[in-house]
Amino acid sequence: GLSSRWRTSVVCMILAQAARGLRSPGARILGSFSGVQLAPRFCRGRPVPPRVAVAAHDGDEGRMSSLKNKRSVLNEMSQKNGIAAPEYKEVLRTGPIHEPKFQYTVAFGGVEARGGSQSTKSLAMEAAAQAWYEGNGGLGPSNPRSLEEAVAETSQKDEADLAQTGTLVLVDLDNMPKCLLSLDSFMRETEDHGVCEVIAYSSMSYNPSHPMPAYVEYRRANSMDRDAADILMVFETGLMLTELIAPHRRVKSVVVVSKDHFATRLKEILQSKGVDAHHVCNYQDLGSVLGLAAGSWRS
Repeated sequence: GLSSRWRTSVVCMILAQAARGLRSPGARILGSFSGVQLAPRFCRGRPVPPRVAVAAHDGDEGRMSSLKNKRSVLNEMSQKNGIAAPEYKEVLRTGPIHEPKFQYTVAFGGVEARGGSQSTKSLAMEAAAQAWYEGNGGLGPSNPRSLEEAVAETSQKDEADLAQTGTLVLVDLDNMPKCLLSLDSFMRETEDHGVCEVIAYSSMSYNPSHPMPAYVEYRRANSMDRDAADILMVFETGLMLTELIAPHRRVKSVVVVSKDHFATRLKEILQSKGVDAHHVCNYQDLGSVLGLAAGSWRS
C-alpha cells in the first residue's frame, strides 16, 4: 500500500494533469500505465437460469489435447467482460474405485454445458469447458455467436433504470466487491433513487463473483496492483471535472465508494472545486448517502 501523504500527492497530481487534457508527458505516461479495458454492457444484475448446451462425446484421453486451453479461455472471458467466473459441478462418477470416471457440468454466462466422462476431475472440467465453447452458448464453429449475444438471450429484463440527471457513483471493486449488489438492490427498491451513472473500477486481480448490471460502465486497469484502479478512477474524474462543474450539467453530485484513504482526499478536492461530492466506505451507509446526495441537488 501507499502512504497517506504519497496518496494525497498522487491524487492532486492526477487531477491537475487530467484537467489540463493529457497534454503533459507525465499525464501521457500515467494514461499508458493505467490503461482501461471497457467491458460490453450486456451483463445483468442477477444470476439467470442456465440453458443446457450440447454435451461433448465420451472419448479417450488422447483427444483431450484439443481441450487443454478451454478452461483458460472461459476464465479470460470472465475477467475481460466482468462477469461471474465459470462454475464447475461434478454430476456423475462411474467405474470401479481404483479407476473412476468423472463427468462435470459448467455454468457460465447463463449457459450450462455437460462434458463427457474422463479419468480425472481436471480432464472432466476441461471437457465441460469444451462443450460450453462449442455448444449452444459457445463461440465455436457449431454456433459462432458472441458471448454478448449468448448472455443477452437469457438475461433478466427487470433491471433498475438510471435517472436522466442526478448522482454519479464511482465504485472501487477491489476493496468493495459487493457494492454493485447493494447499489442495484437500492435502485430497485427506491423509485426515485437519483442515480444517473455508475462507473466501476478494478485492477486485473479482481474476479467478479456476480454478473454486473448492464448500466454499469466497467473500467479495468492494466495492472495486478490494486492502486492502479485507484489511480485510474482519480485520473478519469479529473478528465470529467469540467463537465462536473458546468452550469447545466447532467451530473449533479458524485458519490465515491471505497475503503481506501484516497477516496476521502478525492472527495475533498472535488468539493474544493465546487462539486457536491460524498464518500461511502461501507455497505450499510450506501443507501443513506445516496439519499443525502439526491436531496442536496433537489433542494
